[in-house]
Amino acid sequence: MRILRGLTPACPPQDHVVTIGSFDGLHLGHQALIGAAREVARDKGLLTAVLSFTPHPRAFFSPADPPAQILNQRDKCRILQSLGVDTLWLLPFRSALAQMSPAAFIDDILVERIRTKALVVGRGFRFGARRAGTLETLAASGLQHGFSLRTIEPVEGPDGQAISSSLIRTHLQGGRLAAAQALLGRPIECSGHVIHGQALGRTLGFPTINLLLPDPSALSGIYAVWVTGLGGERQPGVASIGRRPTVTNHGHPLLEVFLLDWHGDAYGKRVCVTLHEFIRPERHFDSLESLTQQMHHDREAALRSLTT
Repeated sequence: MRILRGLTPACPPQDHVVTIGSFDGLHLGHQALIGAAREVARDKGLLTAVLSFTPHPRAFFSPADPPAQILNQRDKCRILQSLGVDTLWLLPFRSALAQMSPAAFIDDILVERIRTKALVVGRGFRFGARRAGTLETLAASGLQHGFSLRTIEPVEGPDGQAISSSLIRTHLQGGRLAAAQALLGRPIECSGHVIHGQALGRTLGFPTINLLLPDPSALSGIYAVWVTGLGGERQPGVASIGRRPTVTNHGHPLLEVFLLDWHGDAYGKRVCVTLHEFIRPERHFDSLESLTQQMHHDREAALRSLTT
């Protein structure tokens, strides 16, 4: 998969079937959009492109209350590639893009740069400054510029509610991991390189491997997990995800995994942590002693979850 970044570079001279969105989580609704784009691309003999934004547009308009992210950028790219996307274009969502008129977005981005020959979007898609661009705008411009427009209906979850990133965030915040993963259509995974932490876990008898998470992250709490990337088979563990309120409540979101059956030097290794079951929310403890006692309970809970 080819990855382009920024407004300046144009795509190589190839025609694309394009779908547009933030795609946080890449849930079943997003997958339906991408699947429809790939279907059109196969029929027309074209490439499939995803046009996405960084940061999330809501983070630009409401910097004090940005949406919590479900996926980090590395995992988003990995999943998009697995879905068969040929080109990912990450546009910086700043003033220049936020103020771009619908006509300019179509002319400069869709037609000139990415060479759109077909566009696949959801029924509620809006774009351009003040969200003034509509499906009618796209249909009329398609006739003028020679690209087709296909819209798809929202994908509903088991309860009949439309699947959305916001709904998945709500499930995760409520500890409903299974419900969130059902809407994603896959387990939640966090990958990255193991970094050095404060070594507090080692002092308490629970040495951990640590990964940075997006800030803010939609994930929080204590989980039973599986870890791959350490050589050999996957390893069971118990993970703490959050800002470590007992130690510091102002740090960057961190994923800390205590491995139940593995010992060694993991620093610098690229690992993937798969969430298996939610155990409890993250919370503050009055002392390190009470935290350590709870960690023993969490270890036993994770062990039961992973061996049943």
